[in-house]
Amino acid sequence: MTTISYQNKTSLKIKDNQAFIELYSIDNSNTPVKKLLFLLDTGAFMTTMQKEDAVKNGYKIHTPKAFIIGGFGGGSVLCDLRVIPMLLFCNYKIKDAIIATPNADNIPINEVVGMNILENFQIGVDFALRELYANSRGKFVSQKPKYQSGEVSLMDWAEFSRE
Repeated sequence: MTTISYQNKTSLKIKDNQAFIELYSIDNSNTPVKKLLFLLDTGAFMTTMQKEDAVKNGYKIHTPKAFIIGGFGGGSVLCDLRVIPMLLFCNYKIKDAIIATPNADNIPINEVVGMNILENFQIGVDFALRELYANSRGKFVSQKPKYQSGEVSLMDWAEFSRE
């Protein structure tokens, strides 16, 4: 059996047998300013957030084109892709983190951290201790949603750095 040494860890919140993780948006002074609570969902290919919360936090639309994101209760939702300028995940800074928000008002979706963020890490979870452990994979995979092609592209390391 191989033992993995993890560089970073963060607490998990367990509620109704679901694991939640606190992420932070960071302002220009490098100070975490907004605590964001997301469901940890390795089955979700896209990180999602309620439109109202994204607008309230000032997260701008990434592209003028809306995208169809599947998997919402077996259906699909027309979504805008928005940008969190700097997101702190387990002591890693992710520049211009992409999240999907419903295109229309009043479509309820959960705040979920999905694979467009998670696939960039080697992750371990200790449910008994309620901790998530993470190592960077060294290269950051594009956050382009895999709603059609499944393609990924590697981005420059400058887009992704450890705190």
